Amino acid sequence: MLAHLDRAAYLLGREVETDGRHHRVWLRTRNLYYPCVEHILTAAPALANDKTYRSFERAWLAGLNGPAQLSLSF
Repeated sequence: MLAHLDRAAYLLGREVETDGRHHRVWLRTRNLYYPCVEHILTAAPALANDKTYRSFERAWLAGLNGPAQLSLSF
């Protein structure tokens, strides 16, 4: 799986980030304001539990749209 992750990183022009145990390729990093999203490729065990809830798609779309402009004012 790490070889596949390395290949994906190469094809995307990205680097594999590792902390020694976890290996990631960042496709989108989160911003400072909520709602926000992050998107990574990673290698994980085949039996990892799905962490997607029913509200995920709506929350993901809200994060992609980013915060309302007024929420950025101080």
